[in-house]
Amino acid sequence: MGKVIAAIVVIAILIFGWMYFTDTDVEGGSLPDVDVEGGSMPDVDVRGPEVTTGTETVEVPTIGIDVPEDDADGEEDEIVDDEGLNAPDVDVDVDADVERNPD
Repeated sequence: MGKVIAAIVVIAILIFGWMYFTDTDVEGGSLPDVDVEGGSMPDVDVRGPEVTTGTETVEVPTIGIDVPEDDADGEEDEIVDDEGLNAPDVDVDVDADVERNPD
């Protein structure tokens, strides 16, 4: 630990010494004179891709969730699966017949 602190002190002394003994004088200076004349933009002809749009009908699935009713004490019955997690019974009906626009 003592060697690390000694190294940091030596580096700090070297940096301070370099800054103290380096003498930089900057005098004068100015920006150059620049003459700018008007111009024109080039002519550009850009053709994008042709895009066609259409509609598609998709049937949204229905979801049914069986929620447990309150028991006689007014507390909710818990549904517990084999792993001990709460897992409600979820039924999903999906119709996979979808018509697509051939265009």
